[in-house]
Amino acid sequence: MPSLILFIQRMHHPGNVGSILRTAEVMAVDRVIMYGHKTFSPSVTKGSHQWIPIEFTEDADIIDIYKKDGYRVVGIENDENAFSMYEYKFNEKSLLVLGSEMGGIEEAVYPKLDDTVIIPQYGVTGCLNVVHAGGIALYEFRKQYPYLG
Repeated sequence: MPSLILFIQRMHHPGNVGSILRTAEVMAVDRVIMYGHKTFSPSVTKGSHQWIPIEFTEDADIIDIYKKDGYRVVGIENDENAFSMYEYKFNEKSLLVLGSEMGGIEEAVYPKLDDTVIIPQYGVTGCLNVVHAGGIALYEFRKQYPYLG
């Protein structure tokens, strides 16, 4: 059975965290791991935080537990080795890492990634808001592995 875990790393804006929690619940994410922070906006989640398991941690090594359980760890990152989201095939068991709004995926987490994925962009700005990037990736996982309840 397909399984998706979302790892949110040190997001600074409670509204962003609330938005991604809401999207995660709608896309049937199995668990959200909030690394390095504990705040989110309950009003932005529209109550969805009550329906999804949320784990808080300060230890990036938690990722290793999931890797041992067969999860492939994928980060959304603009790097030279990143796969295009157009071509990337998610593993049936995936742990998706979203970096912080300011610095992306940090040094303690980056070496734990199995793959990086880039969302092709065509404008001048150069990057999406982390909430939108996360939503696109969650949607793509569910497109490849529809939730069957």
